[in-house]
Amino acid sequence: MRCRIKLLLSALAIVLTSCVDSKTESSGRVIIYTSSYKEHSYDEVKDKHVFYSDIFSIESDIYYVYFYSTTCSHCNNLKEFIIPLALQRGDIYFVEASQEIVFLKSIDETIGLTSIEGFGILGYPSLIKIEEHIVKKNLAGILPIRSELLN
Repeated sequence: MRCRIKLLLSALAIVLTSCVDSKTESSGRVIIYTSSYKEHSYDEVKDKHVFYSDIFSIESDIYYVYFYSTTCSHCNNLKEFIIPLALQRGDIYFVEASQEIVFLKSIDETIGLTSIEGFGILGYPSLIKIEEHIVKKNLAGILPIRSELLN
């Protein structure tokens, strides 16, 4: 029993000290550095949210539409990348999960579409690129989305 308590206390000490950067000065004073990490929220891009039915109505020649769900772990992981990028770029719009979104088994037929008729995504997260109101790309998953937006 004592061994388990010691092990538990040791593990707890490691966990509690592993997330804090600190430095001890020659005077013996300990300086603790806090992280400036900020978890992003989709509320930061509320002005960039559009309805699914309006994704072809955006008045821009070239833009992206990002489809996400707040309950999707991949979307929550990707939001730390896509939200700051969207704030910086201004050409990324957001569609939150809803009943009106259509899911397809194959998105090949969506390339070249000019309206919501026949359009759909594979799942969350998805990103489409629209040029001159024509779907040019329909991507699903973290890596393809990151790759597209970093090019």
